[in-house]
Amino acid sequence: MVEKKRIGEMLVWEGLVTTDQVNEALDVQKQHGGKLVGILINLGYLDETTFLEFLAQHSRVPNINIANYEIRREILDLVPAELARKHELLPIDKMGKLLTVAMVCPLDQATLDHLSQTTGLKIKPVLCSAADVRDAINRYYPEPTAAPQAQPETAPETAQGAPSSGTFRLTGVPDIVRRIDALPTLPAILARVRAVMEDQQSSATDIARVISGDPAIASKVLQVANSAAYGFPRKIADIAQAIAWLGLKETYQIALSVRALDMFATDKRFDYERFRTHSAQCAAAANVLAKRRGLQSKPGIFAAGLLHDIGKLVLVDALLERYAKITARIAEEGHESVLVEEDDLGVSHAEVGYLLAEHWQFPLEIGEAIRFHHKPDLAEQDKAFTGVIALANRVAHDAATGQDASAIASTYPELLSILGLSADAAVEALEEYLDKSGEVEVL
Repeated sequence: MVEKKRIGEMLVWEGLVTTDQVNEALDVQKQHGGKLVGILINLGYLDETTFLEFLAQHSRVPNINIANYEIRREILDLVPAELARKHELLPIDKMGKLLTVAMVCPLDQATLDHLSQTTGLKIKPVLCSAADVRDAINRYYPEPTAAPQAQPETAPETAQGAPSSGTFRLTGVPDIVRRIDALPTLPAILARVRAVMEDQQSSATDIARVISGDPAIASKVLQVANSAAYGFPRKIADIAQAIAWLGLKETYQIALSVRALDMFATDKRFDYERFRTHSAQCAAAANVLAKRRGLQSKPGIFAAGLLHDIGKLVLVDALLERYAKITARIAEEGHESVLVEEDDLGVSHAEVGYLLAEHWQFPLEIGEAIRFHHKPDLAEQDKAFTGVIALANRVAHDAATGQDASAIASTYPELLSILGLSADAAVEALEEYLDKSGEVEVL
């Protein structure tokens, strides 16, 4: 359980506040009550944006914006107003026995436990800004003495079901969370592969026997093993031999990634071929960069490259018409995709992909790379691993527009710094990737 004092200590450890400032805030808390973090912010010692970034690093929950969402009354009635106001939280959706709750501080395990006991439900926390949560609480749980506030009307619908203009007030994030929770589990064969992989007595032959039971996975593993991204010295025709070359853990993560991508239905209104091409190019670039950075022995780099944008598939699956408009806006305005998504939906494809990674229990380093591939400096599990995926993503995009290695390397000094790569080393790695990029196969 994370105590309030512990959160204060963590903030001090990160250099965000001083011990004296925390002690002053604790004195205020003893006299007047309230949340320690809120007091630090009110005293001007802690910036809310900085605190959100801190929580993004230290809590394994997505960061969303709830300012423009309409929440159903039956969901709100699950949590007493006094509890919502006291702990700065807001229920936003329920699916079965799972209640999704927006919180200012999802590290507060005591509050999560209390909320679970009060509602009789399992709690899924999501991270929100204090201002958004407080505004929503004032709106949905007004003080008894206050005049009731008029509920804003829902935006008019178009024939396709999306708002025609103004604020996106449909279910938004709750819709996405519900869609993820409703997704079927990954094929049982992956669990069997993982079990064999984790058995120290297992061999490549043992895993090959399991994988061969799913011809689709077996063919993908062979395809990857023979791809330009790995560059093995000779063609591999036997699945056991491919596993021996790749390694047990790498084989499992490749099987996991290709099966995860296959779980989403295709729709002609979304360019899946372009999506898969970029994913494969990112994975190939990641392998080259990892080798240059000395990370080639780390399993999961290739899989993380394949999966880095999987949140986009969730958004397409949940909000096809709406996301098509967002994609068009990104192309028209030239802004980074995550910025437009956060502005329009309140959540980015990176956070949505991370939610999916949690749901399907991806390895921690892959989940973190998905979440922070646009902000690798926030990665905590493995900054270099995430930095490789972040740079590979940029490289794949820029190479597709015809930029040469020197131009690409000079564009991302911050990413090179995170990876500890010199400009010359980066150029050499990028030239190696560009030489192979025409041979990259779409998985």
